[in-house]
Amino acid sequence: MAGPNIAFGTDGWRGRIAEDYTYDSVRRCTAGFAEYLRGRVGEAAPVVIGYDQRFASEHFAAAAAEVMAAHGFRVRLTDAATPTPVISFAVIAEQAAGAINITASHNPADDNGFKVRDQRGGAIPPEDLKRIEGAIPPADQKVDRMPLEQALARGIVERFDPAPPYLKQIAGLVELDRIRRSTLTVLIDCMWGNGAGWFPRLLGGQDIRLIEMHNSRNPIFPEMKRPEPIPPNVDPALQAVRPNGADVLLVTDGDADRVGLGDEQGRFIDQLRAFGLLAYYMLEIRGERGPIVKTLSTTAMLDKLGRIYDVPVYETGVGFKYIAPKMVEVNAMIGGEESGGYAFRRHVPERDGILASLYVLDMLVRTGKKPSQLVEDLFALVGAHYYDRIDTPLPAEKRLAAAAMNRLPFDKRHNGGHGNTYAEVAAETQDLGTRPTQAVRIYPYGVGRGRLTQAAQNLGVSVFVVDSLEQANAVVTLKNYYRKHPQPIADAERRRIPVYVLRANTVNQMEACLGDIFGLPVEIEDPVERAIGETQEAIRRILAGSASEELQPASAEVRRMQHEMVRAADLVSHSYGNEPRRRVRIFQS
Repeated sequence: MAGPNIAFGTDGWRGRIAEDYTYDSVRRCTAGFAEYLRGRVGEAAPVVIGYDQRFASEHFAAAAAEVMAAHGFRVRLTDAATPTPVISFAVIAEQAAGAINITASHNPADDNGFKVRDQRGGAIPPEDLKRIEGAIPPADQKVDRMPLEQALARGIVERFDPAPPYLKQIAGLVELDRIRRSTLTVLIDCMWGNGAGWFPRLLGGQDIRLIEMHNSRNPIFPEMKRPEPIPPNVDPALQAVRPNGADVLLVTDGDADRVGLGDEQGRFIDQLRAFGLLAYYMLEIRGERGPIVKTLSTTAMLDKLGRIYDVPVYETGVGFKYIAPKMVEVNAMIGGEESGGYAFRRHVPERDGILASLYVLDMLVRTGKKPSQLVEDLFALVGAHYYDRIDTPLPAEKRLAAAAMNRLPFDKRHNGGHGNTYAEVAAETQDLGTRPTQAVRIYPYGVGRGRLTQAAQNLGVSVFVVDSLEQANAVVTLKNYYRKHPQPIADAERRRIPVYVLRANTVNQMEACLGDIFGLPVEIEDPVERAIGETQEAIRRILAGSASEELQPASAEVRRMQHEMVRAADLVSHSYGNEPRRRVRIFQS
């Protein structure tokens, strides 16, 4: 029987349980990872394997352990469902070659996933993910495995508790006693996931009041569409803020590597403001300095903070497979993405929703301010910023096209020499197996904003039409504007913001442009072919008895062609109206 075609996205592979995500598929992925590690680090170092609270995750993790053992690797298998950042730090603590994490993070309940980590505990770069993918055996090839009980008896697989080293690491990054002694009331939505119990473990026993909700295992994730810390999934928690007298809401996603925030009024603090607040906390409150790494789909607030505090800001493609290597390269102070994942210096280059949450609490305690007041402080510094996100399902063929584009290196996707095509944004949709499309912020220079919005709606992609170049990560303009090379175009090219040039200010042209940006196949109707078909249909109706037929406005060249077709049918036609609405009307002879 043919198995699924396994393609690694921004963070590994995810699939639908029992459809393409099966024990056989997990074993194939594990075999590919084993071959990759053997070629890079050999078999001397162990491999950490962990899992989340989803359906059968512990059994999929056991299947992975059996394959690694059969391939000659020692395995450190977590003794319980474990947050992703704890698994990542365990790689460092155990001096491991890497890690396998069985989790679909914030995907819907019927999905599961296979994440991999390198020897630093961080995401693996795109080129190495392709090597792993290439080493996955075909579905009809037998994968060697050692029964788990045998591997445990021989000491090849060992169960272990990864918590103590992580707890010690966190205590060295955050002054936990200061938070414990505070009088904060903190509401924590664990989203039925791996974050349950960790904040009481870190902060309990003193003055702070901690209230957990959704803190048991329930793999169907009631009261939410998916364990992703954004509305509407966080709505029940936001509604519980004021009745519980909470000063802040913390929401960790299914594997606790992302965080969502709510203020004291039960209002959601979006992910971009949260990123801005964390960077502000590092720079202003902690007094740290260092580079900021952000993805193309995050906020211009970070660029403004970089200029204010004189620190460099680096922009990457979407996903920690881009962020993590860049953070290591430049020793970044903080890195993050639009989906609520943030990583920090002196820690693993990996999203950590627990550490990010503790930094938020430390910010509240140090400043003595409410979350809403801190947002106002941030806005006083960088200006008010607003954001919304619309998740749009993409048909399977569009997800496949995005996935195909994702196989190109990020810096090789170009649009006529004008920069990256942002296919990575759409590829995030394929990666999640569903569903969200990260938004692109487009500055329209000389093109219709309404038409651009209509084109985005027609394609089902997420586009924010912004008012300034400073907010944009792409520019769309017309050919005659681009030829004059005005200052906004020059500024965009100087900032390395891609400029997309249209031949005409039409919805069709904008659909073609957005298709390129998102890596989607877009069929643009040829105006001549459309005019021929329309004329033929009008002639047929006249010959069937209609007194007259009026055609759509067309160019002079197309109108001449239409008149010739009418004469060939022994009918009469006239042009009327003013340009550009001039059109042809056909009559009986």
